[in-house]
Amino acid sequence: MANADGSIVIDTRLDNSGFQSGSKKMQSAMNGLQNSIDSFGKQAQSSVNSVAPALQNAAQQAEALSNSLTESQFNKAASQMESSVERLQGKIESL
Repeated sequence: MANADGSIVIDTRLDNSGFQSGSKKMQSAMNGLQNSIDSFGKQAQSSVNSVAPALQNAAQQAEALSNSLTESQFNKAASQMESSVERLQGKIESL
């Protein structure tokens, strides 16, 4: 203690090694998350691309079926009307 002069020395150096280590871990986690999101996006796009033609085909088949039913119903109604007209003509002729 021979060198003690009563002065106070304040060390102002900061230890940021913990912060640097934590920020590297955070960056690594963010990179992992980004890679996962990219992978998910690619898989989703691939799934949509593989399902889209099947959905389009199903829609075309549904439209064709709908048109077919409409034509079938039209033909049935036309046939019924034709029969009604023939019966009316028969009744008119019998008068």
